[in-house]
Amino acid sequence: MVGNEDNIQGDFDGLVHINFDSPCSFSWFSEVWDNYAPKLITESDHPQCVECFELTSQHREALHRKDNVGAINILEKKNKHIENAHKVFEVSKLAHAHAAIYAEEAAIVVDNMASKSIPKFKKEKSDSWSKDKLTLHIGGTHFDHSGDIKYYIYPELISESANTITSQLADSLLILKNSKPSLKVVTITFDNHSTQKNYTVIGYLEWQIKAGYIPPDGYFHVIYLVCGHTHSHLDAANKSPRMQYYKAKAIESPSEMV
Repeated sequence: MVGNEDNIQGDFDGLVHINFDSPCSFSWFSEVWDNYAPKLITESDHPQCVECFELTSQHREALHRKDNVGAINILEKKNKHIENAHKVFEVSKLAHAHAAIYAEEAAIVVDNMASKSIPKFKKEKSDSWSKDKLTLHIGGTHFDHSGDIKYYIYPELISESANTITSQLADSLLILKNSKPSLKVVTITFDNHSTQKNYTVIGYLEWQIKAGYIPPDGYFHVIYLVCGHTHSHLDAANKSPRMQYYKAKAIESPSEMV
């Protein structure tokens, strides 16, 4: 450990051993945190749902003003929002259950993970490639009828708002058709990533219907989960590749991401 102790700059190996021999308790750490950094919000404390965060802030402000009626109304509004989010999630879970039972029904969950970067050994002259690192878009599909998961990796030059989503859908739908030839209903649950909500996705599904992917009495059911309330079974599975990415000493090519 290198640092400053009593205005002395240097190596303090003894402090390292003290930290390991007598680690601080969680209660002591929490007390220090509350005393010295009361306004510091961690990611776990910060709701991922923007509406939840805003309503929580309004609720605290109302309590601070001693506006009990206003605080109750805001809390009721937040509870209603959470209830609606849970209802949408329940529809997705019902499709998940049906996919494993009925031959004519299938369901997939599409999750687009946070993009990852890998270093580049050669800096190309082309403007689009003249960067020191390559950003990779990662998408995962969970097939509810079998429990299988397939991941897709694309370089940053491919438009994430169109090409990566539709190509991922194309391959996923082909797998579904081969697994369940008598398909009539396909439920697609998106995690509400901004790149999924565009005319390209809807246009592609319309083209699949006109091409006869499903019979006239069938349909695609597209579900967009409420932002901040999208933790599905695919999210749990995504922990594995995410942990492998951060655990790896070096990832120097797209093939090493696979």
